Amino acid sequence: MAKYILHSIIPTLRVPEPISCGPIVFCTTQHLADYAIEPDVDAETVKKIATSFRDAFGKPLEYIGLELVPTDTAARLAEESLGRVSRDALAMSFITGGAAQNSHREQRVAVHETDYFDVLPVLLRDDGLVINRPGLLSYNNTSSLDRFQPSLRIDIGIPSESDFKLDTMLFSAFSKAVEATLAGQYLQQLRQIYRAVAISLWGCRILHETDTTFYDLTTRIGAWVSAFETLVHPDSGRVGINHVLNLVDEVTWFDERLVEKSFPSNSSENANGLENAPAYLYRSLYGLRNDLAHGNPIVRGRFAARCDSAEGARIDEVIPLLFRECLLQQLRNIGVINRVIQNPQDYDSIRESVSHTLRAMDYHEALADAMFGDGEA
Repeated sequence: MAKYILHSIIPTLRVPEPISCGPIVFCTTQHLADYAIEPDVDAETVKKIATSFRDAFGKPLEYIGLELVPTDTAARLAEESLGRVSRDALAMSFITGGAAQNSHREQRVAVHETDYFDVLPVLLRDDGLVINRPGLLSYNNTSSLDRFQPSLRIDIGIPSESDFKLDTMLFSAFSKAVEATLAGQYLQQLRQIYRAVAISLWGCRILHETDTTFYDLTTRIGAWVSAFETLVHPDSGRVGINHVLNLVDEVTWFDERLVEKSFPSNSSENANGLENAPAYLYRSLYGLRNDLAHGNPIVRGRFAARCDSAEGARIDEVIPLLFRECLLQQLRNIGVINRVIQNPQDYDSIRESVSHTLRAMDYHEALADAMFGDGEA
C-alpha cells in the first residue's frame, strides 16, 4: 500500500469519496482506513484532531477533510508548491461548480466561496502541534494536542456533502496540469496559471461586513481583473484588456446567446464595433474595477451580471464561469488538455467532441442564464 503524508487539514471539506489531483488525494477522516499514513502523524492522531473540532455552538464535527501527499513524490511536490496548487484547484473546481448550480436558482445554495477550503493553521508532527499563526502562538497551552480544541468560524458553519458541486471537467484538467508539472513540462506557463488561480480565489471570499456597501467589493472585483490579466500575461511587455478579450474570443461557446456579437464595443481591434456577451461581461468587470479603484461614482446596476436588468446575481458571483472557460482555453493553448475538435470526422473524434460539448454546455448555459435570464433568448 502506498504511504502518504498528511499535508493539511481542511475542516469544512465534504466529499463522498476520495478524489485525486494528480497524485494528491483529498478525502475525509471517514476514508482514513484506506490509506497508510506515515508514522510521524498516524491515523489515531488525525482522528483525535478530528474529534476535537466544534462548531460555533460547541457541537462536535463527525468528520473533517484531509489533503494527503504520497511520500515518494513529496519532495518534488513541495518544490513546486503543488500541495497548495492542488488545494487551490479543488477550491476553484467547487466554486465554478457552485456558480453553475446557483445560476439556476433564486437563492445561492451551493458552496461558492474560498473560505470553505481554508486549512487548519497548524501542522501535526510527532503527536504535537507546530503552530504558524501569531494569534495562536499567544496561547502557550495549544502546543499540547490534549488541550487543543479547534473551532469553526461562525460565518461558514458546517456544510453537507450536497452543498459541494464539483466541476469534474475543470478538476480533471487541473489534475493533468499537476502531472505535467511533476514531469517537468510547461513549467513557466503552468506557474503563471497557478498564480492566476491563487489570485482569483481572493475574489471569492465571504464578505464579512454586516452592512456591506458597493465599495466593500473593490478588493473582490480587483482580484478578478488581476487574475484574468495574470492568466494571459505575455512573456514580455505589459498586459491589457485586449489580451484578455483575445483569449475570450478563442473559446468555443455552445450556447447561441453567447456566440452572437450584439454588444457595442469600443475596441479599435473590433472591425464591426460589436462583441459577444462573454467579452461584454469582462469589459463590464474591467470598467467596474477601474471606477471602484479610482473612487468614481457607482450606481447599483453596475454590479449586475444581467445585460438588461439590475436584478439577479452580481457580476462577481458569475465571473468564475467566464474565468473557468479562459482557464481551460489557456490549458489547451499550452498543450495540457486537448483542443476542442472542430468538424470531427472519425468515430473517436466525434465521440470526444460530443462528450466535451455535453460537459461544457451546462456551464455555458449557466453563464448565459445569468446574463440574459433563465431560458430567454
